[in-house]
Amino acid sequence: MATVNEVREYNRMQRFEGMTIPPAIMSGFPNTNKAHEATAYYPLNTPFKSFGTPIPDLKYDNLTRFSSRCIVANGDGQILLICVGEGPGSYYKFPGGGLEPGETFMQAAKREVKEETGCIVKIEDEARFATSQEWRDASAGKVQTQISACYRAELVDDSGNANLTQEEKDDGGFRNEWVSVSDAMDKLETCKPPNAFGKMVVQRELFFLEEYGKSVLGKALDIPSGPI
Repeated sequence: MATVNEVREYNRMQRFEGMTIPPAIMSGFPNTNKAHEATAYYPLNTPFKSFGTPIPDLKYDNLTRFSSRCIVANGDGQILLICVGEGPGSYYKFPGGGLEPGETFMQAAKREVKEETGCIVKIEDEARFATSQEWRDASAGKVQTQISACYRAELVDDSGNANLTQEEKDDGGFRNEWVSVSDAMDKLETCKPPNAFGKMVVQRELFFLEEYGKSVLGKALDIPSGPI
C-alpha cells in the first residue's frame, strides 16, 4: 500500500487533486487519509461501477485489495478469455490479479497476463478504460473490497506457458480461449459460476466488456443488467 505522501504525489501528477471522493469509498474509509489514498485509483476519465454492498460499520482500511485486469486483442480481432475450471461449474474471466508491493497498475496487468496465460502483451499509456470496485463478504471467499483497473492490451507473443498458483490449479486450472467480442459476451452471459465469488467476477467482466465495446468498437453492447 502506498504512503499518503506517495499518493498525493501520484494525484498531483495525474491531476486528480480536488476530485470528489465517491460516497461508497467514504463509507468504507472513515480515516480521511485512507479515503484520500483510495481516490488515487479513480481517474476522472474512466467509467466506474461498484458491485456488492459494504458491510455496515465495517472499517475497510486494512481490507482493501488493488488489482489490474486486461482485455487482450490479437491481430484477428479476437479477445482473450480465461475459462476457470472444467465442467458445469466453469466460468469466464479476463486475465488479471492483485498488485504486488511497489507495482503500478500497468506493471501488474502485464505480469498477471503472462502468469495466467503465458502471453506477452503491449499496453499503451492511455489504455486504462474502466475501473470497478467489489464489496465482498464471506460468501465471496473473504471480507474485503477490491478495486480493479482494466486496460486494453495488444498481443505480442502467445507462445509461452502459464505459471499458475496452487490455488488457481485447485480451482480446476485456466484455459485460454480467443473469441470474438460477441462470443465473449455470450460466454459470460451463459456460464454458471458455482459460488458468489465467481458470480461477482462475471458481473465485473461484463461491465468491462461493455466499456470495452464503447471505447474500442465505438458502440454499446447488449449487456444484461440483472444478476448472473
